[in-house]
Amino acid sequence: MDTDRLIKTTIENVRAWTGPDGRGIRHYIGQRGITLLLKFLISLKNEHTRQSYQRDLIFFVSFLEKVLKLDSPLETKRPHVDAFMEMIKKARIQGISLRSPASFNKILASVSSFFEYLANERLITSNPCANIRREKIPKKKKKVISVDEFSDLIDFIENHPVKGLTPAKKNIHLACISI
Repeated sequence: MDTDRLIKTTIENVRAWTGPDGRGIRHYIGQRGITLLLKFLISLKNEHTRQSYQRDLIFFVSFLEKVLKLDSPLETKRPHVDAFMEMIKKARIQGISLRSPASFNKILASVSSFFEYLANERLITSNPCANIRREKIPKKKKKVISVDEFSDLIDFIENHPVKGLTPAKKNIHLACISI
């Protein structure tokens, strides 16, 4: 995507955002917040990352301005970030299912990246997200197949013809499974 189209698309996406009450983004984060958000989002190279960060940051900046009554994201200090992250934790604990641990960490990464950008641009002196601990994500148990299941799998590959599967490709499949 060329730079002009990237800027135009990002601006359109941010301006098209509306809150749950139907009000536009300016009501939630003000013109200063929009400007800072757009500059940061445009600096991101990956479209998927840009869209994900956009959602997270609008959520965060809306919280700062509507709940904590801050005039600008530039006023954010560590206690403000802590209050936001605690709100997410409490919502999940109370059964509202707002965020999983992975989503919590993703939101924290989005917010931290935004403040890192602001610090690099010398708009703030330090990142208020520095040293915030990420939530532990439970590890999933690996599924291990039994020796009998493994033998059945090998037997199936060896004895059932698959259209387009040459003997050489069959050997590759068997070698991969055996590893």
